[in-house]
Amino acid sequence: MRFTFCLALGAIVCGGTLSAQADLVHRDNNSRAAIYERACQSPKIEMIDAQLLGGTGVDLPTNYLRHIDDAVFFYFSPVEWRTPRFAVAQFTLHRDGRISGTRLVTPSTMANFDSALTSAITSAASTNAIAAIPAAITTDSLVFSLYVGRHADGGDKPYLEKRTTCPAWPLADNPQPLYPPDMKSQDVRGFVRIQFMVDEDGKLDENSVQILQTSGDPFTNAVRAVLPNLRYKPATVQGTKIRQLTEQTFTFGFAYNQPAP
Repeated sequence: MRFTFCLALGAIVCGGTLSAQADLVHRDNNSRAAIYERACQSPKIEMIDAQLLGGTGVDLPTNYLRHIDDAVFFYFSPVEWRTPRFAVAQFTLHRDGRISGTRLVTPSTMANFDSALTSAITSAASTNAIAAIPAAITTDSLVFSLYVGRHADGGDKPYLEKRTTCPAWPLADNPQPLYPPDMKSQDVRGFVRIQFMVDEDGKLDENSVQILQTSGDPFTNAVRAVLPNLRYKPATVQGTKIRQLTEQTFTFGFAYNQPAP
């Protein structure tokens, strides 16, 4: 589900990736984290049921299909509709985590719903939320069918279910970056906005870090210096920990406000 949270008193849907809470570093070099709660959501939504297509002889781990369900579900945000929708999508998952050939086999006849489904599959793949094909599987690609709004085996599972999703969130005692002495002495304020992956253990994947905006190298280097020591509450779906692409902004010399984007 494409949930995104802005830096405000509470969480709102705003598009893009997930923004974590702000960390503020003051002019006096005393640091404190802005106080924001992690906001979880528990909507009733069309369920997702992944099935391997033509998987004869392929022995997938029992929890792998559920993992795909959870990864796509986190980014799936259809419009509210009184009548449950039903759609089936297919895609090919490659060993390197790439997804290709996404298509709707059975559209729901509701354009916004179908668009939300294909977007969720794309987002789960582009953020590496879907784990690579298990090493024990020898084939280099697998085709999956994704049933949304109905259980694939035709069982009596309801169309809708209530599931709780929580975004990745920084721990309150995370270390703060040092205000670069030269910048501080010249009263130069700055900020760094970064994007990165938080894994199921709450660890930041340093190889995934991208600098989205920065006021300059001194500030960027100060933030990079603390990255190995940052820890997070991992994102979860129904209590299951998942990987999630996250954003966080660090500011230097701003007492209680963030710089304009």
